[in-house]
Amino acid sequence: RWAPAVRASVNRPAGTMVWHDESVNLAVYRNTLLYNLIPAIQDKWPRGQWQRPGFSVRIQQDGASAHMSERDALFALQLGAMGLQDKVRLYYQPANSPDCNICDLGLFRSLQSRCFKTSTADVPELIGHVIRTYLEYDSATLNKIFLSLMSIMNEIIVCNGDNNYEQPHPGKDKLIRDGQLPETIG
Repeated sequence: RWAPAVRASVNRPAGTMVWHDESVNLAVYRNTLLYNLIPAIQDKWPRGQWQRPGFSVRIQQDGASAHMSERDALFALQLGAMGLQDKVRLYYQPANSPDCNICDLGLFRSLQSRCFKTSTADVPELIGHVIRTYLEYDSATLNKIFLSLMSIMNEIIVCNGDNNYEQPHPGKDKLIRDGQLPETIG
């Protein structure tokens, strides 16, 4: 998080905004979901879909200790206050399945490869570079990553929920060139 420096140093005057690392515990994670992630999803998701009966957004999380169940009382209470008690679902990815985490599957790798092309001198510069890289991110690449995720989930279904599958390679670049890349894989 950014906060003003309390004291002056050789590198900066007092009051200069500096980056402070923050530990993520359950309360920080819950607040990030409720006040940052879920409102951002609402802003970007087509409005009409939120009102459809049975519609829900699934947030997948790994097994980190700070993550929570949707049975978390404070989380459920806040979702209710936001009118989203039946619209947001939390899920854990299957054990030993990093391929089911969209961020691990491709988003972070793709962003990281772009960030490594530039060297940074300090943490604030790195944060700025990551934000710029994300804002410049190509939506076609993101679509390809989601199509990979759908293919993997289909393989998991074929294997009856097992992790013993070959990662599919549907040739997305060729499909793009041919104008045949699907929006969903069923």
